[in-house]
Amino acid sequence: MACAPGLWPREKTKASAPESERKVYNALKDGLPAGWYAWHSMKLLDRDGWEGEGDFVIAIPDRGFLVLEVKGGQITKRDGRWYQYDREMEKGPREQAHQFAKLLDSRLRAKGFTAPGYGILTIFPDTAFDNAPTQDDVCRTLLGEMDLPYLNEALKSHLDTAFTHDTRPAVGNWINALHELWDEVWTADIKLGTRHELSEEARIQLDKNQLAVLNNIGRAGRVLVTGGAGSGKSLLARKRALMAAEAGKRVLVFCFTDALVRHLRQTISNDLVQIKTVGRFAAELMRRAGMAEQIDESSPEFWKNAPFQAAADALPPDSERPDIVIVDEAQDLGENEWYLIQEMARDRDCWVFYDPKQAFWPDRKIPDWVAGMFPCDLPNAYRCPPPIMALANGLIDGNPNMELIGRGVEDRTIRLLVAVNGNQYATQTEREITRLISEGLEPGDITIISLAGQSATNTVIKCPELAHQKLVRADAADATAHVVADTFLRFKGLERPAVIVTDLDDLRVNDRMGTRLHIALTRALDFVRIVGTAADFEKCGLLAEVLKMQQEISSKKAQAEAAAKAEQPKYRK
Repeated sequence: MACAPGLWPREKTKASAPESERKVYNALKDGLPAGWYAWHSMKLLDRDGWEGEGDFVIAIPDRGFLVLEVKGGQITKRDGRWYQYDREMEKGPREQAHQFAKLLDSRLRAKGFTAPGYGILTIFPDTAFDNAPTQDDVCRTLLGEMDLPYLNEALKSHLDTAFTHDTRPAVGNWINALHELWDEVWTADIKLGTRHELSEEARIQLDKNQLAVLNNIGRAGRVLVTGGAGSGKSLLARKRALMAAEAGKRVLVFCFTDALVRHLRQTISNDLVQIKTVGRFAAELMRRAGMAEQIDESSPEFWKNAPFQAAADALPPDSERPDIVIVDEAQDLGENEWYLIQEMARDRDCWVFYDPKQAFWPDRKIPDWVAGMFPCDLPNAYRCPPPIMALANGLIDGNPNMELIGRGVEDRTIRLLVAVNGNQYATQTEREITRLISEGLEPGDITIISLAGQSATNTVIKCPELAHQKLVRADAADATAHVVADTFLRFKGLERPAVIVTDLDDLRVNDRMGTRLHIALTRALDFVRIVGTAADFEKCGLLAEVLKMQQEISSKKAQAEAAAKAEQPKYRK
C-alpha cells in the first residue's frame, strides 16, 4: 500500500486507544513536521512469541524511524523505581520502546529494507514538569504535557539525542515497508478456487438442514415439493429414493434430461432404483411390449407421443411396477409425459419436485392430480451465492436487489464480459476459462451455457475446444473431467462452480430471455460470467444496469490506484 506523509490513521485513532494516546494523536495531527510520517499503534511479534507495540512510530526520511513511547497518568520516580498512578511500573519508560525499536529494525532488514537509523523518545502526556529526571538515558529524550501544544518544535529539538546510532545507508523504500507493517487497509483476497472449496463445505452443512424435511413428511405417500433453484429439490429427491430403496422398495426416478439421469446414476448405487427420462422409459416399455418397429429415435414427433402411446399400450404388469415414483424438474414435463407418470404412480407413493420459476414452456402445467398432493415448500436457496440469486430472480420478477448484486460485482462473483460483436463470444469465453483455471479451478468446475437451442448454428458450444480444453456435452461419459458446453435446457438440474453464459445474440434468445438467463445463472455454485455485446445487455435492461455498475466500480478502483501511486514519495535507494 503506497504511503503519503502525515499521520495514520487519517481520520481518528482506534476506539480502544487510552486517553493518553488520544492526546498525543491529536497533538500529532496538528504538530507533525511537514514531510514526516507517523503511525499510531504498530504491533509486531518476534520468533519467541513476544508481542511488542510501538505506541507511535515516526518516520523521518533523512534520519530514520523514531519510536514514541507514551506513558499516561501521573508519572513519578521514587527510590530508583518508576511509578504510574502510584503503582510501580514493571519496566522503565524506555525499556519496552527500546526492545520494540530493535525488533522493528530487524524486521525491516529481514524484508530487505534498512532505515538510516532509529531512535526512541518518551512522552508523559498527563505529566507536566519543569525539571526533567536526571536519569541519563531519560533526561534528554523525554517530553511532557507542556510539550503537546508545541510538539512540532519539541520533536525536532530532541532528534540528536533520540538517534544515538551512526547514520547508515538507507536500503529500499523502508518508509513504505513500515506502512505495510502497520497495515493501513486489509481486504480479504482469495483465489476463486479457494472460494469454491469453502463455499462447497458450507453447502454441505446447509444441506443437512434441508434433510429435516424428509423426517417431517417422510411418512406422507404423495407429496408435491415446491422450491426455487438451489433449494435442494434434487438432493431431497435423491435422498428420498435412497431411503425407500434401503427399506426394500422399488423406486423409479423420472428426470427431464439425459445429463441429469447420468449424474444421479453416479450418485445412487442401488439396484432397486431406476433413473430414466420419461421418453426413454416409454421407448423401453414399447420394446418390452413388442412395439420396437414403431420406435424412431431420430424423430422429435416420436419422443413427443411415445409417453402417451406407452401409457395406452405398453404398461408393465402390476407386479413389475415400482413402489414409489419420484419426479424431478416437474415443471418441464408435457401432457403426454404426465399420462405415463400417472399410470406408473397409480395407487403408489409419488413425490414430485417442482420449480415454477424455471418453467420455460408456458403451455406445460402440472396436472390437477399432482397439484392436489400434500404440499411442501422449500423457501431457502442454498446453491447459488445471494448476489447470483438476486440477479437471477430480478430477471424474472423485475424487482432486483441492486445492493446485493453490486456486492457480487465487486467481489467477482458476477462479471459481465463485453464482446465487440457476436464473433467475439468465443474469444471472451476462452479468455475467461484461462483466467478461472489460473485461479485454481479445474476444467471440470466450469460450464459454458448457451442461451440458444441445440439447432442454432455458430454458437460457442459448437467449438470442439477452447483455451486448450476439450469441450463436452453435459451427458458425456467424461463430463466430470472437462469443461461442459451445452444449452440452458440440457443443463437443467445440474450445477457447477463456474458458469459462463453466452450466445445472447440469437434471435430466438429474445423469446423469454429473462427465463433463459434465470435457468442458466442458477446452475452456478460460486461464479457467473455473462458474455455479450453492449447491445445484448441493452436488450435486457437489468444487465445494462449491472454493466454500468461494473464499469463504475472498475473506474473507482483505477482512480484509487492511480491516486495512491501519485502520492507515493520518491526515496533514495
